[in-house]
Amino acid sequence: PPANDNCAGAVSLTVNADINCGVTTNGTTESASASVETAPSCSATGVNDDVWYSFTATGTAHQVRISGATNTTAIAVYTGSCGALTQISGACASTTSGTATLNLTGLTAATTYRVRVYTTSSTAGVFSTFTMCVGTPPPPPANDNCAGATSLTVNADYNCGITTNGSTLSATQSTETAPSCSATGVNDDVWYTFVATNTQH
Repeated sequence: PPANDNCAGAVSLTVNADINCGVTTNGTTESASASVETAPSCSATGVNDDVWYSFTATGTAHQVRISGATNTTAIAVYTGSCGALTQISGACASTTSGTATLNLTGLTAATTYRVRVYTTSSTAGVFSTFTMCVGTPPPPPANDNCAGATSLTVNADYNCGITTNGSTLSATQSTETAPSCSATGVNDDVWYTFVATNTQH
């Protein structure tokens, strides 16, 4: 079995300063056995070959990602000590096209979190090789909330010679009145403002 077959032998992961993940860690579930830790909330029947990793948070938000998985593989993230782990709510995902990503928020800096990796298959002998990384998202954009709305230029025609680039990366949910369309997606809203020069824009 690999050295990180059980929680106590978890391999420490480097926490990258961004989500580009310049530092990664290769892993495998080959010959791994089932752990006695709390079952994950996804594909729990596949933990017959789980392996363990850990990372120490440097902030309140991190992205845990596996890529290049050779079989369908799941990841789950936990708090607590080995033998008394609690899965973070919603922190469980399976790979699609070899990749699975968990965007974790509400973390506590300097706290150690443990990551369980396992194939979703309960068939003996099915294993996966993969690459792991932990990244750090940038801080929320300046226009994350309504009070910090970015001012837009009102162009004189529809050709829009002056445009403004934007991103919802690391944006958080605002407390403003929900919109009438796709309101479930406002967990990452950003704000802009313009001063009308006409009755139509």
